[in-house]
Amino acid sequence: MVIDLDKLVAPYFEQYPGEWLLFEVTETDETDWPTQLRFVAHDPSREAIADIAIEKDLDHTLVRFAGDVLPEDFHAAVSFYK
Repeated sequence: MVIDLDKLVAPYFEQYPGEWLLFEVTETDETDWPTQLRFVAHDPSREAIADIAIEKDLDHTLVRFAGDVLPEDFHAAVSFYK
């Protein structure tokens, strides 16, 4: 069963529009797809979110931008590895 990540993060999109959101993945399914998240932080700066993730030594994270469009000069990338 694939969990819709958009539904898990939607309340935070509404609360922190235009900011980067950091979640810790607390549970995954048999394919490593996130099924439960813990909200960690929000910030307008992507770099600040990366610093927080490193500072808290989080192993499995999910970072999302709470908006329809990425800020200018940002690009989306997907990495598939196990």
